[in-house]
Amino acid sequence: MKLASDGITNTEVIQALCLIALKHVKTEQPARAWMAIGTASQLYALRSLFHGANPSASEDQSNSRVYWSVFLLERLFVPLAPAFSRTGEPCPPESAPLPPPVTSSTRDAIEAHRSATPGERPTKDIGINGYRLQLASIWGKIRFYLHRLRQGEVEKPWLSESTHTKLSIELMEYESRLSRRHLLDSVEFTKRTAEEVSRQLEYWHPWLATEILWHGAHAVLNHPFLHLVVLRSPEGIHQSFGFLQQKVDLALYHACWVFRLIQTSQDLLETADPLIGDVVAAVATVPWLFQFSKDAKVSQRAREDLERCEAFLSTMALTWPHVSRKLIILRKLRTLAEENRRETTSHDATISFKPTWFWDLLDPKIHQSTHSGSPELDLVSGSSNDPDAKMCLKKHFVLPLPEDQDPSGEQQALQSTNSTEPFFMSPENFEQFHIDELSRDFLQDGFWGQDY
Repeated sequence: MKLASDGITNTEVIQALCLIALKHVKTEQPARAWMAIGTASQLYALRSLFHGANPSASEDQSNSRVYWSVFLLERLFVPLAPAFSRTGEPCPPESAPLPPPVTSSTRDAIEAHRSATPGERPTKDIGINGYRLQLASIWGKIRFYLHRLRQGEVEKPWLSESTHTKLSIELMEYESRLSRRHLLDSVEFTKRTAEEVSRQLEYWHPWLATEILWHGAHAVLNHPFLHLVVLRSPEGIHQSFGFLQQKVDLALYHACWVFRLIQTSQDLLETADPLIGDVVAAVATVPWLFQFSKDAKVSQRAREDLERCEAFLSTMALTWPHVSRKLIILRKLRTLAEENRRETTSHDATISFKPTWFWDLLDPKIHQSTHSGSPELDLVSGSSNDPDAKMCLKKHFVLPLPEDQDPSGEQQALQSTNSTEPFFMSPENFEQFHIDELSRDFLQDGFWGQDY
């Protein structure tokens, strides 16, 4: 720290500060971690003023790793800090090459299929590290957006100038620029053995992070809790039912994919990336709601996903103690879910939950260690006065079109076209949260064979 305080800006000093920050994170000393990260950020800014105009290749790679290390630390642990300077942003660190195809004909067949689209230009491949860093940047913006929502800075998310819309567009732009060579069906991750994966960990670790970040960002940005509770219009203006249906469907779809990836990778690849831990814990709040669905398949899958989440985070907590607090919240939510199921007797289940617990997973912070040996005691004592919130579960925002209908039913439907009652909720029921029978098509086994 003395060299840092003296303004020494070489890469070794900044790298050392990054390691010191991680040490403070592991020992749950957030103030010291933030100071180390902030110092590293300022030293890099100072370094850029005096950096040579034509660095050597080795210096360029070293500079890139230093910059992006500080960038990731800020996005993960200090998301509320001013954005790390993107001026003179170096290229991402060199990426590991694509793993060889499982079979010699598979990659050629996929590439031929991709290039056969008329008028489509090949996408420039910036490497798996580059894609991971792009998504980490978007995730940092989502974290900052969530914090603002928690502070009461609500908006109308369907407007073109809203932060929600801008973040959604940024995710779509990322997807459009992603090289098809890194898609799930192209890299054939599920067809590989653990031995194969272990030989190319430099590729598979950022690849898995990229997949979980992309699906996790969508799941959280479209979270039912945000759109049905947090972003409700204070002027009493009702949101579009089609918009809400789309948000809930997307949240369910992408949350399912996050836990599908965890399930697929558990025997192939172990990750201790704390950023992934943050994403997975935040996404877990989506299946917590869907476990109350009247659709038995959706409910069962949600409960299984929550079990996978706890197992995944339990392993990660061995490396990162601050993750244990996320586990405590998830276990308390599990207990609350059991209480809800015992008390539910009506056809439309009204569930109780504590928004503070949701926020602690969606907008987390590293708690200062009290050295009491029991973080759960600290959490329990701080949550006794948290007010409960309620959601009433119904079926749909928009009535699904029946696939099979007899002539008499069809005639009855035609006669009722002047009435909006079958298709929309009444205004007094707007606050009710409808998640039953959502996204049935997305949950069919055959759908998992798509690109993402």
